[in-house]
Amino acid sequence: EAPLDPSYARFKRDLHAQFPVIVDTKAVAGSIDLGGCKTDLGNLYAHVAPPRAGGVAVEFARGFDKYGGPIEADRMEVDEEEDGEVAEGDLERNFRAALDAPLKPPAAPPRFHEAGWDAFTTGVVYARLAERLKETGKTIVPNRLHLMRTPHEIALGSHDGDEISES
Repeated sequence: EAPLDPSYARFKRDLHAQFPVIVDTKAVAGSIDLGGCKTDLGNLYAHVAPPRAGGVAVEFARGFDKYGGPIEADRMEVDEEEDGEVAEGDLERNFRAALDAPLKPPAAPPRFHEAGWDAFTTGVVYARLAERLKETGKTIVPNRLHLMRTPHEIALGSHDGDEISES
């Protein structure tokens, strides 16, 4: 653990050395016409999440019903034994039923600022933005970091005066 380097040029160099490729979805979103959509994660996700024809299918992993909706209750079968315990065979059968249950779309409301949900939505936004860029013949330009509340970006791979560039 160490403090941030006070030199902007060294900070950029050190960050780029630790993370050679960074894709900032907010910077990518700024390079696409999204019809006035705000570029915060919640708005981006709502705007781009529905798949377009030929788009990447995005599903939750089985067993992650917290983010993908509950498993179907009618598939759960439990026979309690005399002491109130659930039989071992029922636990295994219900576990397998949960794994095989059809996946459902995310349950409302979204869980922004929860690590799993934010990771999922960021991945969906990245995939959808990449698809839209491909449709326009553009590619993702990595290592450009959006600076919050400014029209500027940091270009990590550039050492041209180590300036902050206009986005």
